Amino acid sequence: DGTAELRFTAPDRLSTYIVSVFAHDKAFHNRSLREEFVVSQPVSITVHEPSLLYGADLWHFRPSLSNNTDKTVKGILDITVYDGESAALLSKSFPVELPSMGIHTPDLQMNIPAAESLSSFSNGRASLKIKAVFISESASDGIAVRIPVLPDKQEVTETHSALLSKGGDRAQLERRLRAEFINFSGESATARERSLADLLDEVM
Repeated sequence: DGTAELRFTAPDRLSTYIVSVFAHDKAFHNRSLREEFVVSQPVSITVHEPSLLYGADLWHFRPSLSNNTDKTVKGILDITVYDGESAALLSKSFPVELPSMGIHTPDLQMNIPAAESLSSFSNGRASLKIKAVFISESASDGIAVRIPVLPDKQEVTETHSALLSKGGDRAQLERRLRAEFINFSGESATARERSLADLLDEVM
């Protein structure tokens, strides 16, 4: 009857597909058809996570829910924070009503624990896994991200230098340099003397 039916399973991401059909009969009468169509999820979750966190940080986790349909979607957004892969630290549910083609961004405030206190702490860092799952009667989506957590300590190095001219007072110059330290006491700083010849050898 001139009708053709094509069925396939599309992946769960926004994609454009092109279908090209060529048909002919026994007399080699032919016709071709080309159509494009877009596949999208009814509801999708997007997360922009930081590259890392420090212990004692105050972080706002704001997943973005998008309704790509022409109807209002009501459901529940569950957010769970794990220490590593399995130990749940925090869990919260948000009732969500998404208007047609609308966006909703809930806010979960988190006080990041000290990295050393987490069971996932290893080789100087821990890891948090944050999972967000939205479920409604007509649509669902989920996403999980992992964020490294570093100790809330930073190593600061402070140095000062000066040129000691021929015949100059070495002790007086060292006292002046030690007095220039701001973050630490200059009295505990290690003094090192380098000649211009040594510095030139390093860069050549």
